[in-house]
Amino acid sequence: MSEVQVLRGWGRDAAVRRKWLKLWEKIGTRVLMLPEWMQEIVLEDVNTAIENRLTVMEMIVKARQ
Repeated sequence: MSEVQVLRGWGRDAAVRRKWLKLWEKIGTRVLMLPEWMQEIVLEDVNTAIENRLTVMEMIVKARQ
């Protein structure tokens, strides 16, 4: 079981936030090495991918309720 699955409430939220920050730091470093026009493309792609994934996950949650 991962650390995030074991924790509940505020402790879980803090663990997830740390995980997100590490992820974005790693991605951000790589994105910033690209020319600005490529950065814009990557950021738009990431935004679209996350929005689509969240939409699907929200639909699954609603279907289970």
